[in-house]
Amino acid sequence: MGVEREYSRKLPHRGGSGVLSHSASFGDSFPAMIAPEPPPQPLLLYDGKCGFCGWTVRFVLRHDRSAAFRFAPLASEAGQAQLTHYGVEPAIDSIIVIDGGRALVRSDAVLAILQRLGGPWHLLRIGGLMPRRLRDALYDVIARRRHHISRRFGLACVVPTAAERRRFLS
Repeated sequence: MGVEREYSRKLPHRGGSGVLSHSASFGDSFPAMIAPEPPPQPLLLYDGKCGFCGWTVRFVLRHDRSAAFRFAPLASEAGQAQLTHYGVEPAIDSIIVIDGGRALVRSDAVLAILQRLGGPWHLLRIGGLMPRRLRDALYDVIARRRHHISRRFGLACVVPTAAERRRFLS
């Protein structure tokens, strides 16, 4: 079974789009007090034990001139609450961007990051013209090798500066 692409509390399920509604994921019995509200700013969820993922977070921190992104490790309490809220499988092996009431995974998350960074980086969104299947296949190749890439290039986990800590949820 494939991974759903987008998750949303607001949009109804549409065939093939991968958008799930809140009720489609949890039903009306899901306790509202557990479900966090969508973050007002885009939230990037990442693997906190992966050096390549840490490098990605540092890249976003360095190039996000408007300081729009917030960050949380996937395994953190805040990260797990967002995954549950959007019906994303807790063991998902992807960066996730939560923005505008939607959870974007894999190559869609990368494209959302590039769009939000602006500047010359948004030009790389041209990759969105590639079929999603091809984009995700490329994403999966890199994701499978990310620990090897981390070791090869000495990439370490994120250690935010004091100024950056306010942008991390946990």
